[in-house]
Amino acid sequence: MYNRIRLLGTAAALSATIGVTGCDNWMDVLNPELIDATTIDPVQDAPTFAQSAMNNLFDAFDDAIVYGGWFSGEIWEGDTFPTRTDIGRRNIDAGPDGSLNVTLNDDIYEPLAIAIATGEQIQELLAEVEDAASNINMARGIFASGYGILFEAEHFCTVVISTSLDNLGSPLTPLEGAAEAAERFRSAIQVAGASTDEIGPDLVNASRVGLARALLFRGEYAEAAAVAAEVPADFEFIAPKVDDLSNRAALGNTVFAFTLDRQVIVVPPYYRDLNDDRITSVLEQTAEFPLKTQDSFLDFYRQTKHTEWNASIRLASGLEARYIAAEAELKAGNPAVAAALIAERATAGGDDSVFNPSGDTLTDLLDQKARDFYLEGVHMGDWQRNPDAPYVPASGTPYYDETGGVFGTQTCMPLPDDEVLNNPSFPN
Repeated sequence: MYNRIRLLGTAAALSATIGVTGCDNWMDVLNPELIDATTIDPVQDAPTFAQSAMNNLFDAFDDAIVYGGWFSGEIWEGDTFPTRTDIGRRNIDAGPDGSLNVTLNDDIYEPLAIAIATGEQIQELLAEVEDAASNINMARGIFASGYGILFEAEHFCTVVISTSLDNLGSPLTPLEGAAEAAERFRSAIQVAGASTDEIGPDLVNASRVGLARALLFRGEYAEAAAVAAEVPADFEFIAPKVDDLSNRAALGNTVFAFTLDRQVIVVPPYYRDLNDDRITSVLEQTAEFPLKTQDSFLDFYRQTKHTEWNASIRLASGLEARYIAAEAELKAGNPAVAAALIAERATAGGDDSVFNPSGDTLTDLLDQKARDFYLEGVHMGDWQRNPDAPYVPASGTPYYDETGGVFGTQTCMPLPDDEVLNNPSFPN
C-alpha cells in the first residue's frame, strides 16, 4: 500500500498527471510532478481537479470490467500471470492480513481507491466555496466517489473510503459501502440539478442510475424502482476513452488492451453458443491452426465489443435503469415489469439468437441483462445480489485452463495486504 498511500496523501492535483482531457492549460503547469498545496486555488483549479477525478473513475471502470469479468466468469483468462489465474479461478490467497496477490492490488483495488480518494478530495476542496451547492465540479467529485465506492462494494468483501494519510477509512461491509455510495449519489443529484452547466442533466440522470443500483444492492426495492423510473429510457452516460500513445494505460480502453496486447480475454463457450448479436467474438487463425491465448492453452476467441483504444464504454443508461426497476419490482412481488422487459429484450439478439426460458423470471431477467451489458461492468453486482445468477461457473466445477483444479468458493475479492497492514483502522 505504500504507493497507494503516497497517492492518497498527495493533493488531488497530482492525480491530474495521469492525464486530463479537455483541459488545455494543464500543460502550462511549471512542474507537474511537484504541486505545492498552498498554491491551489479552489475556484481556478477546480475544473482540472474535478476532471481528473472523473478520469480516475473512468480508468478504474474498465479495470473492474476486466477483473470482475474474469472473477465472475463473464470472460475466461488466458494469461501467464499466476496472480491473474488465481483471480479467474476465484482462488485468491486471503488471510487476516489481506491478500498477497499484487495484481489484485495494482490493477483493480488501487485504481478504485484513487478514484474514490480524488472524488472525496474535490468535495473537501470546494466545501467552502460560495456556490458549493450548485458547483458542477463539486458534482463531478461526488459522482466519481459514488461510483468508485459502488464498484468497490460490488467487487470486494470489504470497502474502504480514504482521502489522505490523515483520513484513512475504516473497513465497511459491502452493504455499508453501498449506503455510502447512495448518499453521494443523492448529493450529486442535488448539486448537479442546481447547476446551470450543460453537463448537469447528464450527471443527474447518471447519478440516478447509480443511486438505484446502490439501493437495489441493499435490498431497498421500493426506492430503487422509484429512482430508476425517473431516468429517461434513451439516456446514456458514456465513459470516454482516448488513444494517447504515451498514456494508454490510464486513458485507453483496458478491455481492448487485454485483447490486443496480451491476448488473454476469451469469450466463453456458454456465451458464444447463444449466437446473440449482443455478444460477438472472432476466433483468430494462424496459417494452419487457431491462434492461442498468451498461455498457449485456450483458442483465442476474442471479444469484438471493445475494438479500439478509444472505444468508449457505457457507464450508466436508461436501459440499465429499466433492468434495475424490473428486478426491484420482481423482488417486491410484482413480476409483470420483469416479464415484459424479458419479452422485449429477447428479440434484441437477432433472429438466430438462442434463448430458452428457464421458467424462473429472475433467472431470465438476469440472462437478458447479461447479454445487453456484456463487458460493461454489471455482471459482478448482479451475481453479488443473486448467487444463482446465470453464466457464473459453479464452485467446485473444473477450471478451464492448464492449471487444472476447480473454481473456488469466493464470491468477492479480499482486500490486498497493503491496505490491511498499513491502515491503522484495521486491527493488527
